[in-house]
Amino acid sequence: LVPVEASPAQSLPATVVSHDAGGDVEVTIDDTSRVIALDLSGSIAATIWGLGLGDTLVGRDISTTFDGAADLPVVTSGGHSIDAESVLALRPTLVITDGSIGPRDVLTQLRESGVTVVFVDNEPSFDGAAQLARDVSATLGVPATGEVLAQRIQDDVAAKIAEIAAVAPTADGD
Repeated sequence: LVPVEASPAQSLPATVVSHDAGGDVEVTIDDTSRVIALDLSGSIAATIWGLGLGDTLVGRDISTTFDGAADLPVVTSGGHSIDAESVLALRPTLVITDGSIGPRDVLTQLRESGVTVVFVDNEPSFDGAAQLARDVSATLGVPATGEVLAQRIQDDVAAKIAEIAAVAPTADGD
């Protein structure tokens, strides 16, 4: 993963919509110095890395395995269950999740203990990946960098589609 920008300047506080199970709520983020990203695919942490803010990550889920994150402490146990004690021991200032791992009670417990928790949408599609870049960047106070990353994702997808189209058979039976 190559960041689109090295350590972009953040504009905080940032207020975003968190897509909680009980409905959308506004959340204000004041501190992104110690971030944990939690999702089934590891894509939120990869997005943070791609934004150039990988140095803010202090822990990871079991699915976050890209170079650069491998040495971070794992905060999930038994596969994809969040271990509240492991998370709290890392003193995060922000948890970003899509809710695909849980239990949700743990995420509620983290929020009640004073950790800012933001739920983002994470649609598993090419367009969803670009939107995730925008949503995560807004949460981290770097929306312009998120647009750059979203455009890079869209350009990379278009290039790969063109590459495949150049070698794919065009006639039935080929």
